[in-house]
Parts: sequence; C-alpha cells; structure tokens
Amino acid sequence: MIPLRHALEQGPMIRALAGVARAALSRPRTGAALATPGPWIEEELPPRSGALIRDYVDSAGGDPAWYRGNVPVHLFPQWGFPLALRTLAGLPYPYGRAVNAGCRIDVRRASGKPH
Repeated sequence: MIPLRHALEQGPMIRALAGVARAALSRPRTGAALATPGPWIEEELPPRSGALIRDYVDSAGGDPAWYRGNVPVHLFPQWGFPLALRTLAGLPYPYGRAVNAGCRIDVRRASGKPH
C-alpha cells in the first residue's frame, strides 16, 4: 500500500475521478452535433516525487533501484488520465466506459539499466 503521505500529490487524479463520478450521475444523453476537431488541450505537468515513484515501485513488487532516474511507464495515468477526461468533456458518451476501455503501451526503447 502506498503511504498516505503521497495523497496530496494525487490531487489531479482524485479530481479527475471525482469528475467521472459526477458526470456519470448528471450527464445528459443528447444527440447534439459535435464540433470537430475539438479544442487543443496542452498542459505542462509537474513531475511526481522520487519518494512516490519509489513507494509505487516497491508496492508493485519491483526493485526501486532499477527505476532510479526513470519513471515506470505504467504510471502514465498520473499525467494522462486528467487530460484524457478534459478531452472527453462535453461529449455525450459515458466517461466510465471510455476510461475503462483499456489501453495498450508500446515501449519502443528501454529506459535504462539498473544503477
């Protein structure tokens, strides 16, 4: 279990999850025309702390030393999830289905070797 000391770093993720829950309860299902392409969404996001990454890797059964200087690719929801939900905002689709549809990760280059 990741220690509670990392809870404050989870703010964007928690807000995104709350938004999914709120939208699931209140989203009207309309057939309104959608403007495409949608707006450009861009944001510079802060790095997660080394302590959070170490605790995450440790809780997942990994060796934190192997990830020294690298972020595990499977932590991408920390940055991508809130932006993905902003991308879906205003669409007449249930967020829960889009979020739970899954993803595929292709690692094209190893990030490094253990130090």
